[in-house]
Amino acid sequence: MRFDFAKLAILALFLATGRAEDSCDNEWEATDEISVHIWNNQPKGYPMDAPAMIQIHRGDENIFQVGAASQRTTFPEISGIDQGAGIILGVKARSTDWVNSIEFKMLKPNMISSELIDMVMKEDMEAWNKQQRGIETVNLDSMFIMNPYPTGGKDQTYEFGGTIRKENTQKLIDGTTNLWGSSISTTVGLSVVVPQLGDISNEITTSAEYQQTRLKQTEEERKEGKDITWKVGTAEGNLLKPQEAVKCSAWTLSGTFASPYTGTIREKWEDGSTFEYLTQGDFESIGWTKTFAHCEPWEISKIPSGARLGEAKDVSKRAVEFHG
Repeated sequence: MRFDFAKLAILALFLATGRAEDSCDNEWEATDEISVHIWNNQPKGYPMDAPAMIQIHRGDENIFQVGAASQRTTFPEISGIDQGAGIILGVKARSTDWVNSIEFKMLKPNMISSELIDMVMKEDMEAWNKQQRGIETVNLDSMFIMNPYPTGGKDQTYEFGGTIRKENTQKLIDGTTNLWGSSISTTVGLSVVVPQLGDISNEITTSAEYQQTRLKQTEEERKEGKDITWKVGTAEGNLLKPQEAVKCSAWTLSGTFASPYTGTIREKWEDGSTFEYLTQGDFESIGWTKTFAHCEPWEISKIPSGARLGEAKDVSKRAVEFHG
């Protein structure tokens, strides 16, 4: 997932002086989604000349405001605020008709890296495997193949195969790394693994298992293409006598694992010191196994009208030369 670095979090206490309405003793938790909103000052008949109002929201709730009354501000708010990266602890501010001063208290500036080093799922992967939860059969293809020659006619052979492109996905939803600014990207540590449906080793099994797979990156959604291929029969192997038919089917198993998670983020500063904190969100993975394919004998008279029909081919005969 690519986290939204304009969100702030860490337990904090705001200390404000100036207007009475600027005073605030709200706190927020490390996992709260916090955002900063800024409006310019626009005196009547004059151009914009200073920041007029700053608000900090917890979700949709305005928990801190400093500055002039809303009617003295421009709308819409200023977007695309550019900050360095750090973790904010609190803020103090002073205002009259505009924002005179505002000071953010940072844990440390000059952060050089941010890494997701651990993820703990609320849902138990082994319990999901025992219940085959989220795993379903997906039909890929189905057709009938017949030899239309009358009894005593030519033999034919058939093949049934194909390839479909599917996508294994890993998705992090509503996570936050609790950073201010957008200059630091969060990477994924080599030890971070997540549940995803894996390939099946048993040729005849009809069940599948979620396995621990490395999380590749913190994008909102990561997709990895996978070709699902099947084939039944060869030109020499599958023989159809005149007036014989088969019904061929191909299918695979797909698994969707979903769970809330708690992640551990490790930040590193220029002086070599580190700081770890927890973040929460939701994880979802979709995985595909290999395919299964099968052709079974079928009576031509029982092939439904309008059914999809494959093509059989005449058996090729080798020329044989005799010498006397």
